[in-house]
Amino acid sequence: MAFLERWFDEVWNKRDEGAIDNLALPNAITHGLEHPEGDKVPDREAFKDFHRKLCSIFSKIHIDVKHSITVNDLDIAACEVTAVLPAANGREEKTVKFTGLCVARIKDGKLAEGWNHFDFPSMYQHL
Repeated sequence: MAFLERWFDEVWNKRDEGAIDNLALPNAITHGLEHPEGDKVPDREAFKDFHRKLCSIFSKIHIDVKHSITVNDLDIAACEVTAVLPAANGREEKTVKFTGLCVARIKDGKLAEGWNHFDFPSMYQHL
């Protein structure tokens, strides 16, 4: 299993926050992620908060890696994300789908740096 397949499965599909520490270096850097309110997500600790917030908003998040390739210390994955926004305040449950691309630089078997390009505006417009 490629690194990013494992990352998406453990961190997002299984909603395992502990996997973040297991799979990312303490000084890991992230690019291209923002909280719904616009705050940047630059590092591992901020990513944990980002993970908690999205898991609290969506009752289910599933990331399906459609294609992946590993070149030297880079793992690259094209993904499809399906998230379920639970019913609330008279709104029916809603399934949100969007795509994305992630590039991870791996060092010592862990995430050292990640570049993310996901269609978050499509996701956030449903909030």
